[in-house]
Formats: sequence, C-alpha cells, structure tokens
Amino acid sequence: MSARARGCVFLLAALALGSGCRRAALPVSGPAACAAAEDAAALTDDLGRPWQGATSPRRVVSLAPDVTETVCALGARDRLVGIDTASDYPPEVKRIPRVGDFLTPSTERILALRADAVIVSSGTADAASAAEMQARFRAPVFVVNQRRLEDVPRNARRFGRLLGLGARAEALAARLEARLAAVSKAVAGRPRRKVFLEVWHEPLTTIGPRTFLDDLVRLAGGENVAGAARQEYPTISLEALLAAEPDVYIVTTHGGKVAGGDPARRPGFQGLRAIREGRVRRVPADPVLRPTPRLAEGAELMARAIHPEAFPP
Repeated sequence: MSARARGCVFLLAALALGSGCRRAALPVSGPAACAAAEDAAALTDDLGRPWQGATSPRRVVSLAPDVTETVCALGARDRLVGIDTASDYPPEVKRIPRVGDFLTPSTERILALRADAVIVSSGTADAASAAEMQARFRAPVFVVNQRRLEDVPRNARRFGRLLGLGARAEALAARLEARLAAVSKAVAGRPRRKVFLEVWHEPLTTIGPRTFLDDLVRLAGGENVAGAARQEYPTISLEALLAAEPDVYIVTTHGGKVAGGDPARRPGFQGLRAIREGRVRRVPADPVLRPTPRLAEGAELMARAIHPEAFPP
C-alpha cells in the first residue's frame, strides 16, 4: 500500500473512541510502584526493543491516532503532551499541542515538549529507524504494529504496563475481547457471505490477508473476497471485482457521506449483484478502520452489515 493510500486509511478513521478519557491517576508508591517498575522493565515493543525509559512516564507524545485513542481509553489523556495532526478524538485531545503529520513529525516541536516517551504505530519502522527517531527526539521510543485483530487488546495491555496502569488496561482489554466473542457467537453457524470492503475508491482499494480488517470480516461472519491477495491493502480492478461477485459491498462513511459517492452510481458497478439487489452497506469509518478498543463496536457494525438477520430489531 502506498504512503498516500495508507494515509487515507488513517485519515478515514480520524474520529473515534467514544469511551472518553478520565484524568490520570496520581503516581503510586510502595508495592504498586514496584509492580509497575517490574512490568516496565520486562516490556519490549514490536521491534523486540526493551523499554529503557521511565517507569510510568508522565510526558507522552503520540504519533498515531490509534495510540492517542488507546492512551485516552486508559484514562491517561493528561499524560499526552503532544499528538499528531490526525489524532482528533475524543474531543478533549483537540487542546493538546500538535507535533505534525504522523508520517513526518516535527523534531523541533517534540524536543520542545521534553517528552519522556514517544509512542509510534507503524508497519514499516525497523530497529534502525526507531533508534534514529530516539536520537532525534532525545526520548525513548516505543513502536507498535497493530497488524492483526488480536494485537489491539494485546497492545492495550502493553500500554498499560508502559504507563503503570496495568489493572485498568487488563479491564479494557477484557471488555474488548468479551464483546468480540459475543459478535462471533451471534453469527456462528450462519453461511459465510462474500464481502468486499472498500477502503478507498480511487484507486479502488480493499483489504488483503493478515490484516486486522480481514480478521474483523471473518469474525463478523464474512469471507473477504481479496483474502488471497499478496498485498495487505491491494488495489482491485472493476473486472476483478465483478469476477469476485461479493454478496455484500461495504463502504465506510464520515458524517453519513461516502468518499467517492454511492458505488451504485459509478460506471460499470451495476454489474455487481450486491448492488443490483441492494446489498451495499454503510458503516461509520472510525470504529471499523482504526485499530483501537472501539473495534468492539466496529465488529458489531460489520456483523450487522453482513448478517442483519442475526440482529433482529
């Protein structure tokens, strides 16, 4: 997936996490502080780099919307001293200083914030680039790569360990896992319907295998028509889409609007049975496209789009 298309995925998901943020807990002492220190000492990021920063850091910079939302869901919004420009939910984060685009953050702004932790969500960063960022920002860098659905609760727990909020993180992750299990149970035994999820309209981009969105479609009782693609976010021609003949065509919306307009009005798309038979489903982009605890809501929305009969009014 190109940098521009990857940016579209994040920007389509730029609003999310309706759980809100609570004020962070005060620093702890005694046995609780010792436990937090032990947790942080044993923590490694997705590049296998051990965390060498402060125990329960208080000045955190987030360089991705999913990181911002998860930190907020843990009740640690007050620790965020800087965020990327795409992070805009919950509304309270709009008052936090911006450090630039999540792909090209401003070193000068981050230095001025005197961060004691910088958290990055990236599928392309390697150990060398993480070390370079750490040197530039003069702050320890923690890198996560939320490729699969299971990574979302796993990283909520890791953020909790990093921030010294392990119990709160465990409760958050357990709630997410329970809601995902409930969705899976609701559609169990139903025939799997072939699903096309439109991530972007031009070029027409969808989801490939080994992604959290592919996992989400499967959990919701669907079969991803691009599940055998070589890319994680492949482009697809109209001819290939017509040959795949999805049972359900899913588009994501912002403010009720679909980027690129209604697929039924596009040239050639009437050849799709899903469009002719009225099975174009609209789901809000934010809970679906962003790998945060709001994927619990996203899974429910996806399951209702694929198997509405499983969720009677």
